[in-house]
Amino acid sequence: MKSKLIAAVLAITLGFLGAHKFYLGRTKQAVLYMTLFWTTIPALLALVDFLVLIFMSEELFEQTYMPDFYRTKIESLRRENDKNEKENEKMRREVHAASMENQYQEKYAQAIADEKVWIGMSKEMLIEVFGYPEKEKKHLTQEGKNERYYYGEYPHPQGHRAYRLEVQLENEKVIGIKEL
Repeated sequence: MKSKLIAAVLAITLGFLGAHKFYLGRTKQAVLYMTLFWTTIPALLALVDFLVLIFMSEELFEQTYMPDFYRTKIESLRRENDKNEKENEKMRREVHAASMENQYQEKYAQAIADEKVWIGMSKEMLIEVFGYPEKEKKHLTQEGKNERYYYGEYPHPQGHRAYRLEVQLENEKVIGIKEL
């Protein structure tokens, strides 16, 4: 693993010979520095390189001079983040299930936490599972209130909005579930 400090020290001490460029894996540039070491050009460039290295962030240094290490580090952080997200989602479900158990019977609470819908489910439970609908239609009949809730909106190829799921409710109870 390369060190920003070592590269900076090499740039200020032996930079006119391109030592810091060899260290950082920039062989062609190092050879150019060695070829022109008898002029003041490599010494001036080494001074600029020194200043750049000193003020460069560790992250930028890793990206620039250790791309494989940086890529591995990013992939490791992504895997850790994915793992944390899965654990957080699991914990969220457990907390949600526990709060549902306080509100509903245990058999319903687990189904709600698992985001399942069934015939006979109450409107309140449905909203706990899917949230409020993206579109709803309401009709009043002599028998009571008839509602249709639509979820999973997406643009239809013909240009209008379409939905993936329609849930029918009658008097605030689910009477039909239809995948569209």
